[in-house]
Amino acid sequence: MVADVNDAQPSARIMDFHEDIWADEDESKSFPAVRPLLAHYTSLQNLESISRGAELWLSHPFMMNDHQELAWALSEGMRLVTSDPRFGVILPPKAYQEFLGLLKAIREFDSVSDDLDTYIACFSRHEAGDTDGVLSMWRAYGGNGGGAAIVFNTARISDQLTAPLIIAPVDYLTTKVRLQWIEQLIDKMFDSMKRMPVGVEDAASYAWNFYNRLRMFSLFTKHEGFREENEWRVVYDPKRKEGKALDQCMGYAVTAKGIEPKFKLPMNGSIDPSIDLDYLVDQVLLGPTAGTQVAMFAASRMLSLLGKPRMSRLVAASATPLKPC
Repeated sequence: MVADVNDAQPSARIMDFHEDIWADEDESKSFPAVRPLLAHYTSLQNLESISRGAELWLSHPFMMNDHQELAWALSEGMRLVTSDPRFGVILPPKAYQEFLGLLKAIREFDSVSDDLDTYIACFSRHEAGDTDGVLSMWRAYGGNGGGAAIVFNTARISDQLTAPLIIAPVDYLTTKVRLQWIEQLIDKMFDSMKRMPVGVEDAASYAWNFYNRLRMFSLFTKHEGFREENEWRVVYDPKRKEGKALDQCMGYAVTAKGIEPKFKLPMNGSIDPSIDLDYLVDQVLLGPTAGTQVAMFAASRMLSLLGKPRMSRLVAASATPLKPC
């Protein structure tokens, strides 16, 4: 585990730096200010598993299918900051060594440190009245049209949702714009450092704050070529944890990829009364190649037998014309 120097009381300059680098975070675009319908495209097997267990499994970023896209900004930011000669000029040798060493250690232990034990679930914003879904989402995530989309109504989620869970849209940006944002983040850190001498402790705090901000930017941005996905993400961020209410969610799964960590969010009302699967679901869409009358009948029966009577009445079939590949 990498020690988190931010557990100590931060200096005024570090607090100012923290506020500066988070100033562009626009909460007016995220939950609870915005409460959209969100569709989770998945397989029929996963629909059954989610319904049976009343759990939503969040995955580790490094184990997701689009891991390279998720890690792109993080990798580029680390490359740029560790190769920036300005920090070697303004930082005393010991502080510079601590700064670079901690950045590299944080990156190395990112996937195995409790301090950075982050998890993600992906959704697509869904328009009210849409009974078809998005063709590209069916192909990519909905079993090539043979799966299902579970549509959640976030307007039903309590404002008191536990702090570590972030519900926010993905920003779709060009490579140029993303690089410019990273360069501006590095410039802000340099400008803050150069105002007065930086000791070893503050150098470590700068490294932690920089990495955490870069990491969150990486988790909520994608290349503009993916814009059609209209993606929202639910992210568990351990840095925002208050108490141990969600520690019970830490788990694992043995999959075709091997064994991997999971965050298993109970959707039975135990965490919050509003986080109840049968209560939150607005619609259960069967994919274009799975939505026969018999399949709809069977899906409704399945949900009823699994103790989800309300969901069983919300089954519909996408009429999107799609030929399976």
